[in-house]
Amino acid sequence: MPRFLKQFIYGFVYIIILGLLGLGVYDRYFVVPPSCFDNVQNQDESKIDCGGSRCIPCELKELTLQISEPVFFDAGQFKTTVVVKVTNSSFNYASKSFDYEFQVINKFGGAIASRPGLSGNSYISAGESKYLIVPAIDIDPRDVGRVVINIPDVAWDLKTNLTSYSFSFKNLKLTFAGKSPQVSGILKNDSASSYKAISIIGVLFDKAGATVNASTTEIDNIQSFSETPFTIFYSAINNASVIDTASLSQNWFSYEVSR
Repeated sequence: MPRFLKQFIYGFVYIIILGLLGLGVYDRYFVVPPSCFDNVQNQDESKIDCGGSRCIPCELKELTLQISEPVFFDAGQFKTTVVVKVTNSSFNYASKSFDYEFQVINKFGGAIASRPGLSGNSYISAGESKYLIVPAIDIDPRDVGRVVINIPDVAWDLKTNLTSYSFSFKNLKLTFAGKSPQVSGILKNDSASSYKAISIIGVLFDKAGATVNASTTEIDNIQSFSETPFTIFYSAINNASVIDTASLSQNWFSYEVSR
């Protein structure tokens, strides 16, 4: 074999070996392997970084609490009540625990100093809508411009891994003591569990669907398969006729089990 041809073959093999070594180094140190955090739809993902056999379900990745605009009311005696509706749109996942904090903003855009009760902890079941309320805060409603709520993080889990509650409301009735509304009804426990205490939150609406008042009450010692009467008392409303008494609904009420 001519010397030139041997040199060419040796050089060619040498180049191939160097190329393979370089490709191995590049693949080992510079190529990022597919993962559930690379912002690329790869592997067998249903969407970017979710679904398939390796990543979290897309429903869970995209799940957030739906939070309405918080509202506030004059609770009488220079106090303010704040309330907000939160909704879990998932019928597969629930949250055992999440923290929340209301912040009250004055009419000039500044934050009013925090008061006891403005922060708390709650839970939400699959497919549930509920109200979070702080009644009768020691803040003059004339000083309040708006209220915001912060829910920094929600720990989600399959609903089958969490406690489920079987409560419903019945015989709801709205009456008035002067200008002050009150709602009576029955909390029905359809489960075999008993509970030490339950808070009931009731929100009143006008005929246009706007929130006009909110309040809460607590009932104790709820026994299994029981029906427990309750009454919620509200602060006075100057024009009580605005309340949509014809559409009094279970959707206006929610409960919070003491844990």
